[in-house]
Amino acid sequence: MIRGRILLATATAAALAGCGTGKDTETPGFTVLDASYTYALPKDFCPASEEWRKVFAPVAAQNRDKTILVQLVDCVDNAKYVNSPNYIVLGTMSDKARLPLTKEGLFRDFKPEVDDQQFRKLLDSGANFADLKRAQTEASGGEGEASPDLFPKSSDGTCLFTGGRYGADTSDPAASATVINCRASVDGHQIFVMHNGDGKQDLLAMARRISGLVGSIKRAAE
Repeated sequence: MIRGRILLATATAAALAGCGTGKDTETPGFTVLDASYTYALPKDFCPASEEWRKVFAPVAAQNRDKTILVQLVDCVDNAKYVNSPNYIVLGTMSDKARLPLTKEGLFRDFKPEVDDQQFRKLLDSGANFADLKRAQTEASGGEGEASPDLFPKSSDGTCLFTGGRYGADTSDPAASATVINCRASVDGHQIFVMHNGDGKQDLLAMARRISGLVGSIKRAAE
């Protein structure tokens, strides 16, 4: 372990061999500075194959201020082809001076568009994105017209969520795509998660998946 550097987690051969089967035998993890962490794989997601990582490399190169720690891909998609649109990327800041972030600092200037308790209730209940948009409209008292494609600024107490649906025709799953972003403070470190999806994905379900992932991150046993 190299102190003072952010290390990129690499999937073990056993984990890659299990991709697509849901039977990974190794506990997935990553390292930030001198601390190691484990996390729970979201249901139906696997560590990305080396081929997929190569395809994604140009995208990662566009974000030089961030270091990728985890790359996960839909297990079925990953088994079919290397450029799956359904993936999760977890990272942090490349500059270690920008790494520290407390939860107090994370939420200091945050102004949610949906009440936190109401949002958590929807997140935990299996509700969908349409339910969340109705809650956003009610929270605003019907004033103003919120974009039907934008995920409201919201929080489950761990993540600050943003995102939405985009594309040539957002009403058509075949012509659109989805993305949910989470900014979080984990063990005093600034963490970012991006969950990209095809047009068939429900945005609240994607936020639910990210919430579970971030909530599962723990310090690895010494």
